[in-house]
Amino acid sequence: MSSDTKLDCKQLPKKLRMDAKEDFTHDYFEFLPIELIEYIVRNCLSDLRDYCALSRVNTKCKAVVNRLWKRYAQKRWARWSNLQPADVSWYYVCKECYQCENGLLSELNAISSAGYSLELLDEQLLRPFAKLPHRVDLVFTMLNDILDKPLCEADLILQHYSYYAYEYLVQQQLIKEWTSYFSLPEKDQDWETGAILIAEWMQATQIIDRTSITRQLDDIATAVGKYLLQSRNMTGSHDILADARGLSLPSSVVLQAINEILYNQLKFSGNGDDYYNPHNSYINKVLENRKGIPITLCCVYASVAKRLGLKLEPVNNPGHFLLKLYTDNKNDPEATYVDAFNRGRVIRQPASNSGYKLSLSKVYFRMLTNLLQIFAYMEPGRTWDTSTSRWSSIPLCAVISLQWELVSAAKLSQLPSVLEMSMQFSVRYRYFVFRIVEIAEALNLGMQDNIAAILGAADEWSKEQNDVIKEKPRATGMLWHVGLVMKHVKYHYRCVIYGRDEVCRLSKAWQRQMGVSNEVAQNPFYNVLVEDSSNRYAAQENLIPCPPDELGPIPHWEVSKYFQRWTGKLYLPGETLCKCYPEDAEYLQSQL
Repeated sequence: MSSDTKLDCKQLPKKLRMDAKEDFTHDYFEFLPIELIEYIVRNCLSDLRDYCALSRVNTKCKAVVNRLWKRYAQKRWARWSNLQPADVSWYYVCKECYQCENGLLSELNAISSAGYSLELLDEQLLRPFAKLPHRVDLVFTMLNDILDKPLCEADLILQHYSYYAYEYLVQQQLIKEWTSYFSLPEKDQDWETGAILIAEWMQATQIIDRTSITRQLDDIATAVGKYLLQSRNMTGSHDILADARGLSLPSSVVLQAINEILYNQLKFSGNGDDYYNPHNSYINKVLENRKGIPITLCCVYASVAKRLGLKLEPVNNPGHFLLKLYTDNKNDPEATYVDAFNRGRVIRQPASNSGYKLSLSKVYFRMLTNLLQIFAYMEPGRTWDTSTSRWSSIPLCAVISLQWELVSAAKLSQLPSVLEMSMQFSVRYRYFVFRIVEIAEALNLGMQDNIAAILGAADEWSKEQNDVIKEKPRATGMLWHVGLVMKHVKYHYRCVIYGRDEVCRLSKAWQRQMGVSNEVAQNPFYNVLVEDSSNRYAAQENLIPCPPDELGPIPHWEVSKYFQRWTGKLYLPGETLCKCYPEDAEYLQSQL
């Protein structure tokens, strides 16, 4: 039936015709086809409260309205709707989604105004997200809907703070898992599990499939099992791993088979050419790229060996990380070691000269030490992951916060020495300062002087960052506006303007270093976000509008902190930036 068709009562059965002498009660709906009821409801009811009332008329109307709620849910919350069972009440699905969406948006809007002047958000600002009275999987689904919106449709500021909320909620779940993990006896703690938890923490804004990691390790071990069986002209049953373990082969034979599959067939190798790439420390990336550093390759190797019945223990060797073959023979004068970084090379040397075995908690701190040394000398912000089309976690913050959470989860009474290195970074990154203080006080770590210094320095840093929200009138002679995409005439980079000064405000020393003459310094300068993720200060004479063939969004994390929307040719500023530069905001609106 088309939308232009008029409903003629004469065309209906006599029993359904409305007579002036009889009341038209809800029972008459029982005689209408369900498709006709749905047509009437869709075209005659506009208020959601009418749907609720109609659903109480009878079972047929209830079924119709349930179908309408389903359409509404699938259109507005498609990702969550696809997870629902067939017999669900769609009214309650819509109600739950609506309440969750409102609560989430309320919290995101609250931290967007509070977080504008902060380089990173305090953990205290994020804690309300953990208290939302909704299912955590629904909250994650709502956040994923926000994060995955196309650029042309996205509220960029909402996306910016959704990354913080998503990362925080993931890490809150992982804290519980770390606590549960360390409550197990050490013999039941599994290296593979800890490596996955570290990968999830460090890539908290990404979706990591744990079952995929486990399945890949299972597949490698199964390939080794098949190799061992085929070398003995055996086919094996449906459980290849059990059959391989049942052969009771010498450990040297099993190690040789692991090396054949892992290094010769699957081409795993030590990443000596790009040793300091953070991906070398994440087990999901090591399995994906088949490259790693000694400690992660040892984790992969030991996990495969475990499935085949061999126990390999982590050893802190003076050169680099090794594995030691566990044996019940205490009288063996030599120990067997495996160098996973060098194609599984087997080393036999006197047991008395070997490195010492590490507990898994120390292994994890060793992994985090590697990452801390990498990130300490890298750009501190997020980076764009092209494989997932998402921004990464803030790396240095993630490492340091995880170090302290491991201290708390493992209930370490003495601080690992690696934490001394992290202390120097904790002043600037208030994101986890308060959590550090909580952990130190809860475990009675005797850090009163350190705590006072951290809090004092963090407060000073905060005061320095807060005096930025004030209106800045345009000065005569200013050519460019906040939100315009520009190109630098000298260095040829693309950028977007997010601040301006009537004259150069940086020091004379900076001006001399950059070759800025006194004449140029008396003209307008602009704060710009550059496509290489840097923040720069550029003279007006060095900026021109970006040519049409190069015009496009600027891949910089802080773009979404300052700007609400990308229009296809310029950025519209967010509420706070509009307060700082109201004249620029009016100009940008006039260009739409």
